[in-house]
Amino acid sequence: MDGQPWGIVRLSYYMENRGFQDLRISGLHLERCHVANYPAIRIYLKLSDSPPLGWAYIFTTVWNSTVYDSKPPAGVEDGAIWIECALEELRQFHLTQLEKALAQANATYQATQLQKVVAVHRQKRLDNQTHALLKEFETSLSGSANVPTRSDRKQRSITQNLKNALRKMFAPRPR
Repeated sequence: MDGQPWGIVRLSYYMENRGFQDLRISGLHLERCHVANYPAIRIYLKLSDSPPLGWAYIFTTVWNSTVYDSKPPAGVEDGAIWIECALEELRQFHLTQLEKALAQANATYQATQLQKVVAVHRQKRLDNQTHALLKEFETSLSGSANVPTRSDRKQRSITQNLKNALRKMFAPRPR
């Protein structure tokens, strides 16, 4: 398993069984809604679940980069999306844009989680390979104390193999 590259099937399995579930708008927080600057209302929309750490920043970044006419301010606060606009404007214009931003934030968050999974896996594999090389090197050192010393050439060969293996492990991987 450690020697195999991460495939789409294994990443999909991770996301389905342990990962993030897309957030969606599931209602209103009526008790939190209030007039901001008449006729604009600060409307709080419930999310299907509490956003995980970092998701609110991603959503806000996506919303701020969205460009369309008369776009109102919006963001995330205490696990809810808020938007400041007239209710009729929300219905006619902004809800669709909020849902698009929500979908993009979900996709971006999922991509970051997949990158973390892959990075952890690569680090674990790198640690295992490095430990194996160090163990081999340690064996050659302890063996030299009990047995007549190896020739300088053999010792240089082991050291060179270790350097080459470490260079390979730390080389950038093609995408």
